[in-house]
Amino acid sequence: MDPFLAWVVVILPTAFGIVCAIQALRPPRKEHHNRWFVIFIAAGVMGTSAVLWQQHRASKRADAERAALETRLNDLQQQLNEQTNRVLFQIKDVSVSFWIRVPLDHPALRDYRERVERCAAEILAAQTMRCGAIPHTLQAPIRDFFLTIGSQLYPNPQKELVAYALLDQASIDVGLFKDAKQDAKQVDIDKPDLRFRVSKQLDSPENNNFAENIVYVAPYYDIETKSLFVEGIRVPPSQFNWRTNGKIASLPDLPRALLVLRPSLSLGSFTLSGGESGSPQQAYALAQEISRNVTLERIKLYMSNGYEFEFSGDRLGKVGRDEQGFPFYLLRLVE
Repeated sequence: MDPFLAWVVVILPTAFGIVCAIQALRPPRKEHHNRWFVIFIAAGVMGTSAVLWQQHRASKRADAERAALETRLNDLQQQLNEQTNRVLFQIKDVSVSFWIRVPLDHPALRDYRERVERCAAEILAAQTMRCGAIPHTLQAPIRDFFLTIGSQLYPNPQKELVAYALLDQASIDVGLFKDAKQDAKQVDIDKPDLRFRVSKQLDSPENNNFAENIVYVAPYYDIETKSLFVEGIRVPPSQFNWRTNGKIASLPDLPRALLVLRPSLSLGSFTLSGGESGSPQQAYALAQEISRNVTLERIKLYMSNGYEFEFSGDRLGKVGRDEQGFPFYLLRLVE
């Protein structure tokens, strides 16, 4: 409170009280009665008003301090809840299922494409598996089949080196940006807040045990559309492929997150040998060129506490290209 106002509130009523006492001790004069009556009434009104005003100011100050304290406590409670949620709902147990379309129309894949199409025609006509294929889905009539490792359908590393190099290893690079705008020009897709990659060697022995394993990556062929896909089911990232700056660590961090998906094939982990397409380096270069034109058809992200995020079709948005020409997809995790 202003010191002057405090002085007025305390001193003024006291001064009027002293004056009244002095006047009460003096002999009364009739001509002064009305004057002193007015003065006493005014003094009482002023003193009472000053006290009431002081009380009002004190009450407002107390209300403001109480509101500030409640705001601070609410902020602290919210921070505590956020920290608790970040602990209770940590992002863990992550796995990814994906479906990547392989562009078979490239000239370097012509011989392999024709061989697969001939076998597909035999399977369609006989309505039974041929060439070492096994069913992809249990449908009648047969519509698709797996290209099992070591069978006639799988690329030959000596005679079909480009196709073999292309189907060497499938990978999905996943990046998450917290509170980022959905504009590729405003985010550095190479520096997300959380980044992990799932990848798997296609010719690993476990990829032939589809009925026994819920985790695998394998190519399959769709007879009707004459399309080759690489399918990954519940593939987890390794701890070496997990990078975070701490901004995204729990499920409450995800609602406004921006998601970047980067599919790729042919990571070059195989041992190259000679083939029909010239040197191994040339075969690898062709496989990389074809890999720049793969299409992500569908993807599912699995996280802790049963959370799933699925994207396909229009939800994947338009494809972009990085500096090396490889495709990426930029979209909101939660719309």
